Amino acid sequence: MPRTFRQTVVEAATVLLLCVAVPGNVHSQSIGRDVQANVSVECNALLEGVNRGMAERKPDAFVAAASFYESGRCVGRSDPRAVELLGQAARMGSGAGVRRLSRRFALGNGVPQSYANAGAWLTGKGATNEALQPWDYSIGYAYAVLSQVLAKVQFPAGELREASEASFVVEIDAQHPRQVNLRPTAENAASHPKVYSALRGALNEPLAAVLASLTPPDPALLTAARVAVPVSVRSKGDAALDVLEDTPILR
Repeated sequence: MPRTFRQTVVEAATVLLLCVAVPGNVHSQSIGRDVQANVSVECNALLEGVNRGMAERKPDAFVAAASFYESGRCVGRSDPRAVELLGQAARMGSGAGVRRLSRRFALGNGVPQSYANAGAWLTGKGATNEALQPWDYSIGYAYAVLSQVLAKVQFPAGELREASEASFVVEIDAQHPRQVNLRPTAENAASHPKVYSALRGALNEPLAAVLASLTPPDPALLTAARVAVPVSVRSKGDAALDVLEDTPILR
């Protein structure tokens, strides 16, 4: 791999990943109450439950603690603390921690923006000293695009009432990101072509705005890489929908 790539991606990634290093004594960590806030009985119970989970080294508890710091609910809002907790959850194998940490790096939310770091956490290199490749960078960029599309999309509730539930995989190609590809996976998909056509249109509708909002990737670092996310959308009647996203598939 050319030295210039190592200098711009690998060495920079090593510095940024220090932001989410796991402290040596995880057991001593806890989520603190905001003494200036009017902490309710409910908050006390929630924080005590999260602290117990963190003391027992449960990854989901660290993700939950990060959510408190992200929202400012029951505690003082703190992006650095949220990033630290997500990093700990990711190192303990939490898929949710990995995805949320990757998204933060991809968007530069509370950390320096870095597609290399975003990809590193998704590909399993975030907690290692393994050298990054252009593929890691490209995975980070593709995930940035796809995760933003899924965050912005307005699913067609009217059409979904016809099928009750739709299951599909959506995919972005890092080198050709101007189209969201959709592949139906439901057994009855062939019986509902209008539903999947509407879904395809809805997913592509915010794409131009998403691409314009992201930090432009370095074309020299983009290589053949695709990120796919299995999605299930269920109609609950009227305009209400349940949306479930599964673990990203990296190609």
